[in-house]
Amino acid sequence: MSFEAPWTQLGELQQEILNLKNNLHEKANNYEIHSTNSRLDSLEHSLREISAALDGIKLRLQVWEDKVNP
Repeated sequence: MSFEAPWTQLGELQQEILNLKNNLHEKANNYEIHSTNSRLDSLEHSLREISAALDGIKLRLQVWEDKVNP
């Protein structure tokens, strides 16, 4: 694609289209980052829940072990 001189009407239109394409690309990247951060937050929450559940299991196992081996 050849570009016209930026001071011509066609050149201005080409520059405006290029700016719009760049803005759309930037918005897509920002959405992807937001989406990724949201997924990471969800994973972090899930890991905390799993960790808490494992702590509970370890405690019950310790109590059971203490009863079996006094």
